[in-house]
Amino acid sequence: ALRSSGATARDRLPARRARASPRAAVVVVMSASSDERLSRTIEGAFRLTLTESAGSDECVFLADLATELRSEGVSPPFAITADNLERVLFARLSTPQNAFPEGAWRRDPEAAPFAWLVRSYLRCFHASRKSASSKDLQEKQAALLAAANELCVSYCGLLLNPAMDGMFPQPEAAAARGPSQLFDELTGADGLPPGFLDAFARRFESEGLPEMLDPSLTQLPSLINGVSPLGEVHKPLTLLCQLAACKPVAARLAAHPKWKPPTTTTTNAFPGMAGMAASSSSSSSSS
Repeated sequence: ALRSSGATARDRLPARRARASPRAAVVVVMSASSDERLSRTIEGAFRLTLTESAGSDECVFLADLATELRSEGVSPPFAITADNLERVLFARLSTPQNAFPEGAWRRDPEAAPFAWLVRSYLRCFHASRKSASSKDLQEKQAALLAAANELCVSYCGLLLNPAMDGMFPQPEAAAARGPSQLFDELTGADGLPPGFLDAFARRFESEGLPEMLDPSLTQLPSLINGVSPLGEVHKPLTLLCQLAACKPVAARLAAHPKWKPPTTTTTNAFPGMAGMAASSSSSSSSS
């Protein structure tokens, strides 16, 4: 019968189940591990989590967003990823200070959203300088952190622009400072993160930069007024150099009334010098 049908004994054996490739299994495991590492990196940079058990004084649990995700049919555990990062940031920015957990977070300087975004930018910067376990993970991490910093800059503009006042809740003290929060970060102990000012100025050069920047420029003289030539001038001069090194900021700085006197003539700009010049001229004539 086998001969007549052209079949062989091997043809009549049950088909073997295809064996999974060990290499494929490793790739799947590595991919999952890679996603988890990226999620942990971004959660640490922004001090946020979508897992209730991970909430702490160092990491805010976004309970409302986690509830939304459940209602949408998403199964926990929830992770912060490139796909939902902006939604996560928006949820954090929409959370008023009194909705934070009792304890340290309500007193944390980063309860103020602008300060939180600036320092998150710095943490992203530091994370981007750390090497990853593979080239693929390194590239994914770099892309995610770059996108995260772009979001930080964009939302900082929404917080500082007077035209957007009230878009997100802010602590009373931060809201009162308004655009001057930029000056507070500029002159703080750590200053602005590397690259932040340049990215911010270029992003908003044609979208309200003067309104957001001028209050800080107006306060610059307060850093040097009353300081003697032998006093501490290094920090204010360093800050001035930092501002002047950024082209959009330098252009705004040079056009500011406190930088450029109403007239360029020595006599009008420095009235005291006019009297000295007149006295000198009179003495020369009499002699």
